[in-house]
Amino acid sequence: MFFIRDEQLSALATVTRQAFVALACEHLRRHFPDVDAERGDLWPGRVERALTQAAALGLHSAHLQWRFLHLSAVMDWDFIKRPQLQWVMQILTDPRVSSASDRLDRAFDELRYRVATQVANEALVQGSVDTRPAHE
Repeated sequence: MFFIRDEQLSALATVTRQAFVALACEHLRRHFPDVDAERGDLWPGRVERALTQAAALGLHSAHLQWRFLHLSAVMDWDFIKRPQLQWVMQILTDPRVSSASDRLDRAFDELRYRVATQVANEALVQGSVDTRPAHE
């Protein structure tokens, strides 16, 4: 029988986390090339902070952590601190929704809604949308 000491488990967890962060940085650089393209050295720290934030929000599975990393890259790496983006944290910490996965889904739904609304509003301002009633 094998016995694994706490120190060995800790070392394995550290190596696993480092590999996950490296893979996440590579993935995010590829899928979000415009985000700090000139400052690639910022990615590991941002990913580490986002993973810590994800864990604090109850997002423990790798799938949920990946989704939270995408949300962080799209929104702003420090969206938790930005007053104009507090709606995201309100959704992610809503006590009425028990599932962390459901809260993350709701955050993405709200983001899609807000982006679509912004695009529609910009189109109205530019006059590229015809708001006149259709003639029959």
